[in-house]
Amino acid sequence: MAIRVNLTSLVTRIVTPILAALALSACSPGAGKVAYVGGSLWDGTGSPPIPDVVILVDSDTIEAVGTTETLKVPRGAEVRRIDGKWVIPGLIDSHAHTERWMLRPLVSYGITAIRDGGNDPDSAIALRESVQLGTEIGPRLYIAGAEIDGNPPHRPNARGVRNPVEGRRAIDDVKLIRGSHAMISPKINRTVLQAILDEAGLLHIPVGAHLGR
Repeated sequence: MAIRVNLTSLVTRIVTPILAALALSACSPGAGKVAYVGGSLWDGTGSPPIPDVVILVDSDTIEAVGTTETLKVPRGAEVRRIDGKWVIPGLIDSHAHTERWMLRPLVSYGITAIRDGGNDPDSAIALRESVQLGTEIGPRLYIAGAEIDGNPPHRPNARGVRNPVEGRRAIDDVKLIRGSHAMISPKINRTVLQAILDEAGLLHIPVGAHLGR
């Protein structure tokens, strides 16, 4: 049994919706974008604040910034008025021992990045990954894992090291968890400290410290 297909009709049914979608996109270049309009922007570069600002955001990226006179909101963009408000760069907390309950409050205070000063490694990794995956709203986390201390350590979740070999292994573990830095404590003696710094230098890991004596 022969089956006849009307190719013209078939192509029309396929192509027409595509062309309609392209035409709609062309008519709405701002579709999916958000424009924050009317506030004042201080960008932190030393330039004077920009009043009556327009900030055009596409997904998670700031696409353009200007004044209402120099930057027009594209057709189809969602407009959010921020009159009377200030927009500033995200703040960085350079030393915190982060816990899950802190994430949302920190963002509400304008903190968008944290350099963690030592934490339980599993907890730190879980927090970092949940923020990266979007399952938690929070600042970007730069983690050190467990704080490296003498033995016994002064904190329950710190890692006590007794000799240079254990000090080097502690730095190796920071590398394994993709830590951005290592943190040490005042109880580290000079011999162990030198081994820690040597290993960190080889692996290009910055070392911070809780200073004591």
